[in-house]
Formats: sequence, structure tokens, C-alpha cells
Amino acid sequence: MATTKTTIESFEQLLEYFHSDRWSMIHCAVDRKALLKKYKHHYIVLGYKWKSDIKVTVVIHYTKVGPCTGKVIMEHYNEAKFRQDIQSGLVVLEDDRYPKNDEQYELAYARFEEKKHDQGFSVRENNCDHLTTYILTGEVFSCQVAKMLFLERCILSACDCSVDACLRNASSFSTFQRGKWNVWRSFENIRTVCSQVTMNWNRKEKQS
Repeated sequence: MATTKTTIESFEQLLEYFHSDRWSMIHCAVDRKALLKKYKHHYIVLGYKWKSDIKVTVVIHYTKVGPCTGKVIMEHYNEAKFRQDIQSGLVVLEDDRYPKNDEQYELAYARFEEKKHDQGFSVRENNCDHLTTYILTGEVFSCQVAKMLFLERCILSACDCSVDACLRNASSFSTFQRGKWNVWRSFENIRTVCSQVTMNWNRKEKQS
């Protein structure tokens, strides 16, 4: 995958990617922070929907809708939000597999319609990076997850397990109780995974 990244330093620079007279789906990624680690939040800007008179367009992304899950939505994005993202650290990603003609753009938009309102968010297997890559290429892939260390992936799996359990018990927990329970389950899952990793290492050492 030949992907290029362009750091956006001004809103005017970002505007150069918008085309009101033809299809334009811009893959953006902005720096976010979770706990002590930074990550990239990915979204697609529909540049052809830019309204210059009110300085608003539409983006496609996974957004948080509750303590345990996300949802694929279309959201209005104005100049102020873009400027905030630029200040946080915004890049535009381009790839030779991204849509180049009307037919390919129509297929990409159809893939968004397929995923619209999806709430099957998974930190490891179905996050915002997976979503944008799938819409633009038809393939499910996340560079962020692929570059993670083994232990980091284990932690993500533990978090996903906690989310699943949280959703299963959502009807019987208050929001506050669910939050406390979810945190506890995260640490329990992480401890279990780390114990399994340690056991595997010890078993390999004995065999050698």
C-alpha cells in the first residue's frame, strides 16, 4: 500500500483538497490521546459537500455514542473544528488505491451506506482506521494496529473483551456502576493475558 501523508498546517491548505464540482473524499487523521498513549483518529471528509457560505461540510467516521461503543455516522464539520484538528496535528493520507473516477467513488459511497449506523466497534478489529480504509479501498486494514507490539495488541483484545461484557450487562447496570465494572474487567483481562504470555514463555524456555 503506497500511502503518502501530508501534514496540514493551515485551513487554507486543507481547502485545496475540497472540490465542489466533483467527487472528493479526503482521508484525514488527527492526533488524539487515550490514557498515556497517542493515537490517530481517522475520518473521511466529503469535500464536494463544502458550503463556502456557511463554512460547513460533512465527515464520515466512528464517533462515541456511549461508555462502551461507537457508531458510524455522517457529521457536520465546520471551519472551527478543522482548525482545532489542525492545531492538534492533522494529516491527509493519499493512496494509489483510493477512488479516482466516478464509478470508484460511487462504490466507496455504497460501502459507507453499508456501514452506516454500524455499532460493532472494536479497538483491535473494527476501529476508525479500519472504517476509512474499507470505505476507500474495499479492504479492512488498520496501519495503527499492524504496527503495534504484541503486548499492545493483547491489551486491545482485553479492552474489546471488556466492551463486549459491558454491552451484555448494560441493561442491569447503572452508568456509574457500568463504568467501574468496565475498568475492573479491563484490568482483569489484561492480567489474564499477561499471565498467559508469561506461561507460554516459561514453557518455551523449559522445552529449549
